[in-house]
Amino acid sequence: MNWLNDDFELFMKRILISLNHVKFWDKNSFNMSIKKIIDIFFNISLVTLSFFLILSIAVDIKNSHDLSSFAKLDPLCFHLIGFSKWITGMLKIDDIENLVLRMKRCHKLCLNYNENDTDYRQYITKVLEFKRYMIKFTYLWLLICVGGMTQWCLNPVIYDLFNNFYGGVKINSTSSRSLPFPGAFPWTIDSTSKYILTFTFQFFSSLSTAFELAIFDILNVIFLANACLNFQHLNENLVKNHNDIMIIRFSKSHKTILQFKKKLRNCIVHHQELLEFIAKLKIVFSYPMFIVCLDSTIALCLVSFEASSIEINSSIESITKIINMVQYWLGIVTELFIYCFLATKIEDLGLRTADAIYVCNWEQSMVNYHDEFIGDHRQMMLEINHMITFSIMRAQKPIIINGGLFYVLSLQTFKALVGLSVSNAIVLRQLSEGT
Repeated sequence: MNWLNDDFELFMKRILISLNHVKFWDKNSFNMSIKKIIDIFFNISLVTLSFFLILSIAVDIKNSHDLSSFAKLDPLCFHLIGFSKWITGMLKIDDIENLVLRMKRCHKLCLNYNENDTDYRQYITKVLEFKRYMIKFTYLWLLICVGGMTQWCLNPVIYDLFNNFYGGVKINSTSSRSLPFPGAFPWTIDSTSKYILTFTFQFFSSLSTAFELAIFDILNVIFLANACLNFQHLNENLVKNHNDIMIIRFSKSHKTILQFKKKLRNCIVHHQELLEFIAKLKIVFSYPMFIVCLDSTIALCLVSFEASSIEINSSIESITKIINMVQYWLGIVTELFIYCFLATKIEDLGLRTADAIYVCNWEQSMVNYHDEFIGDHRQMMLEINHMITFSIMRAQKPIIINGGLFYVLSLQTFKALVGLSVSNAIVLRQLSEGT
């Protein structure tokens, strides 16, 4: 079964290798290899394209004079999230690598629980299942972000072609053509070549922000899901300690007590490592998570405005707008749900750790012992009870994943934000129809 353990180690190693492509600067090496040149070009291209796309959309805000035109700025929130996440990742790449190393450390601590081959196989099966789910999520989220952005950019082309062949609107080089996003440019789009140049710029720039957002989300989800896996494994092993303590109640064997004390210490060390891992995770991802929550709130409100002002009919323009609006809304809601669900799961599993310790009936180890507590036996039992008592006290503190200073990631937050978006859309729609 060692090859299964090596497979997970290889998974961690691949993450570190991927992070090295983002960390294209190396203080210990000044050799400009082909790989480093490619990494530099790739990262600079991503950041440059994303920045100028955001700048062009932001400058064009001055041309928004009504609710309908202002609602078209929805994609600006998406691009800002992707850009800010990538910049944060580049600035904190060393901390992110440290988080990966802490994941490996937690994995090795979990292996200490395995007292036989059955326990080892059960744990490795969970780890491999975690790895499979993360690989599937990686491909799926990349497909959703990059594929969805590609479809968004192609909608204007479909719209123009439909009008050209079926709508009776002849499109030529001097007419106003549809672009994926609103924007201000230092040139006037008065020819086919300039339109192709502008479209190409927006297309590849939007793919850059989609890629940035997807990679950062994948990495963050891996960390959060791994914390859930470790808490679940820790709780299961603490519950299994119930039988050990039942034996210790009436046992005078120092060997049995020492064995339990060692197992309990492993649990406590693992729990402490998990708390440090999550504390470090919150520090590294606090700012980008705040941007996610803030932009998601703004974007959901903008979608509500757009839903209230859009004209629903059978025209290609209306259909395209509805598809874009629903696609954008689903993307925001899905991303927010993933983070809120995992944050709630971590909080729940963290509180269950205290319950898992308490259900051991740890206090009975002294209550049911009728002999005198003297010597090494008394000292050993007091140490065990102190370890359990302080572990319960520490585990009772809720683990809260914050999105900056104002947001608490939880399913309640998700429900409130989505409910706000839907209710605003309904109320504004009714008001617009009433007028």
